[in-house]
Amino acid sequence: MNLVQLAPLWLIGIMCAALGTAAVEDVLRLRVSNVIVVVIMVAAAAAAGLAGLSLVLWENFIVFVVLLAGGTMLFAGGKVGGGDVKLLAAVGLWMDLERAMILLAAVFISGGLFALAVLIPRMVRRRTDLTIARGRAKGVPYAVAIALGAFIVIGLER
Repeated sequence: MNLVQLAPLWLIGIMCAALGTAAVEDVLRLRVSNVIVVVIMVAAAAAAGLAGLSLVLWENFIVFVVLLAGGTMLFAGGKVGGGDVKLLAAVGLWMDLERAMILLAAVFISGGLFALAVLIPRMVRRRTDLTIARGRAKGVPYAVAIALGAFIVIGLER
């Protein structure tokens, strides 16, 4: 069930505010709060309830489980952060299978562009600033890409 399309605008606003908060927090601390993830999940549950609980919601649950399981494997391999995995899975609760594919494409594209925007200046500075080379700057705040991807899907649906 495409909850993005069926949810009232105020619930979409809550999800967008939570995503924006997650992106800012990830930029500042390289962390995503569990509270933000729970807010997005509760908002999805409220949207499902308001849209009328339906058996079609199995798609949303499958999207959530697949994103969480796949993300957990990437986290175990040290490729992504745990907060990013939980955030993406929570956003997946809002999507049916078709929208989830669009979400993933949007997240991967925006994530790639954002990673380049973050890493290229680091590489340039690394040549002149040894503190960065010693490990001060690590990781890419991928919640930004997740938020951008979700905003793209929301923009396409609303």
